[in-house]
Amino acid sequence: MKQFKCQTCGKVSSSLSRVCPYCGSFLGEDRHYDTGETGALQLERETGKNKVKAPKARSKKKRARKQSYYYRKHVINWAWVFAALLILVFVSLVAGYAYLKLTPNGQVILARAGKDASADAYWTIGEEYLNTGAIPKAIEACEKAFEMEPENPKIFEHSFLLAEVYETAGMEDEAMEVYAYIYNNLKGEGETIKAMLSSAYRSHIRILSAQGFEAQAADLMQLAYEHTGDSHFYKERSQLVPSAPTTNLSGGPYLFNQKLEFYSDGGYDIYYATGDEVLPEEGTLYTEPILLTEGVYQFRAICVSKDLISSEMQVKYSINLPRPTAPKSNRQPGEYKRPFRVMLRNIGDDPDVRMYYTVDGSRPTTNSPEFTEDGILIPAGRIRLRAIAVNQYGKESNELQIEYKVQGKTEKYFSGEDTVASMAIMEYDYQKFVERFGSPIDEVKGEDTLVKGSATLLTYPWGEARFTQREVGNVLYYLDTVDSSMTGPRNTAIGQTLDEVISKFRDKSQPAGPFGDRGLYYEQSVGYGAYIASPDDPNNGVLEYFYQDYNALHTGSVLLVYHIKAGRVERITYSFTDFMQPNVR
Repeated sequence: MKQFKCQTCGKVSSSLSRVCPYCGSFLGEDRHYDTGETGALQLERETGKNKVKAPKARSKKKRARKQSYYYRKHVINWAWVFAALLILVFVSLVAGYAYLKLTPNGQVILARAGKDASADAYWTIGEEYLNTGAIPKAIEACEKAFEMEPENPKIFEHSFLLAEVYETAGMEDEAMEVYAYIYNNLKGEGETIKAMLSSAYRSHIRILSAQGFEAQAADLMQLAYEHTGDSHFYKERSQLVPSAPTTNLSGGPYLFNQKLEFYSDGGYDIYYATGDEVLPEEGTLYTEPILLTEGVYQFRAICVSKDLISSEMQVKYSINLPRPTAPKSNRQPGEYKRPFRVMLRNIGDDPDVRMYYTVDGSRPTTNSPEFTEDGILIPAGRIRLRAIAVNQYGKESNELQIEYKVQGKTEKYFSGEDTVASMAIMEYDYQKFVERFGSPIDEVKGEDTLVKGSATLLTYPWGEARFTQREVGNVLYYLDTVDSSMTGPRNTAIGQTLDEVISKFRDKSQPAGPFGDRGLYYEQSVGYGAYIASPDDPNNGVLEYFYQDYNALHTGSVLLVYHIKAGRVERITYSFTDFMQPNVR
């Protein structure tokens, strides 16, 4: 196919074209063709015979417009059109991208399409889905929005939408979790915050009540009232739960013993506690009046109706019983030539007091002898009369103390001079003992709580002896015997009566108390002597003599015990301990 060259733009095109496809010029009849072999264009003109004629002078006559101009004026440049379209498409894409990414409506479009979008967009379509009934999609959108921006300033407002979606879907537990999240985490002041808190509490309570969990709903009402101060919750709770219990006594101090009673308006069970017990689980079911004696009491009580528990009632009482006046003696302190009797007088306003006393030197208690119209014998020696008055409430008076000195002979106190079978405690040697009493049935070495260091236990048919190693040797510190040939201090012996043994030591003639106990003497610097009766039979018990040994080689405490059965000595125990026992009676 022949080709031609456009005279206007110089580009080669098909010979069949009447218009240049590049510049739109009309090609006309005179065309310049490409030879095809050399690629050179040759002008079709006459050569040889045909000579080039000189151009004619331009006529002044108006010529008709050439057809090529018409074509150049109206033919479309498709290259430029295509470029313009590309630019338009690019601008449209950029504008669309910006619209989707930078505008709220664009984000909503992306969210609807399931593309990455903002949390606000997902909240928006979540509400749309809820309104149109597409609940699963609403749940998915709201949950995704919550997870994307949990710290969003409007997260609590949006959370109400999530809870509503859950409720609509029947997911009540999840909805309650959202409401709890709101009122547990929402902070701030102002009416708006308070309204949101109240709404969250109220919605949670509504679901609990609908599910039949009235007790939990009541507890949440109490919490909501304390958190928000909204009286609506208090009133609603008051209509639901039992009223708190009441008492017959208002709190405060009282002078005498009182009987406390609890009441419930609805006849509900009442549980009370006096400490930190958890009510009602660890409380005490109230069944009868409670006697309040002297002391301080603090009660907490609630009423219980099935699973519903009332508010807690608290009340505090202080019972201060009247103290009686100390008794008086009809004898003044001083020196007397012979024993005599003393009478005690009640000088207080309460005629129902009882008076107790001691003359052995110990502190009087209700276990001491009670004063009677026979009076109190004051024997020979230095005697300290101590007495108290006790009223019907068991309240003790201050103590009366009077000291008398009565001429006469008295026995000595138990001391380090006293021995058992002529063997001094902490002095008698192990070797001498074995030579005297023979080889034991058994011998055991070890430790004993009575002494420090090592101990040796010798067992005999009549009892046992114990020895401990000290600087002076292996000495006796414990002896327990039923052998009547082993005489106790001052010729006391097994088989003697209780009174016979007591007569050998200091005795201040104090009568036995109400339980058979009897104090013989008590001196802080000397020791004590006392008979402690068995609870079952006063003829059985132990007679004790005690002193504190301040020997430089073995400081400690010494105890001599006569075991009494049916009024007679059955066994004697003589012991020393390294530890200073309290000299208290």
